[in-house]
Amino acid sequence: MTRTNISPQYIESLEECTNLRELDLSQNSIEKIKGLDTLTALEVLNLSSNSITKWEGLSTLKALQTLDLSSNGLTRLSSSIANHAALTVLKLHGNQLNVVSQI
Repeated sequence: MTRTNISPQYIESLEECTNLRELDLSQNSIEKIKGLDTLTALEVLNLSSNSITKWEGLSTLKALQTLDLSSNGLTRLSSSIANHAALTVLKLHGNQLNVVSQI
């Protein structure tokens, strides 16, 4: 599913799509990762080219295999990434990472 210039209300409306496996929210003006908590079957999430500055709102997405957070405003990588055992692809280029917690 792909859509450009989405509103926060649109993301929240996805909460009933619990079997969704792939979601592309790239190139929007998303500042916070929220409203995705119920998408526990999600395997691929593309949040590249947004305005995300914090690693948050991903803790329930245990099935994630691919996560693209490239070209955002991240400066830190949280140690909570270790909770994503299924994650095999993590794209972070184009951020200003200067602190990477122990993983």
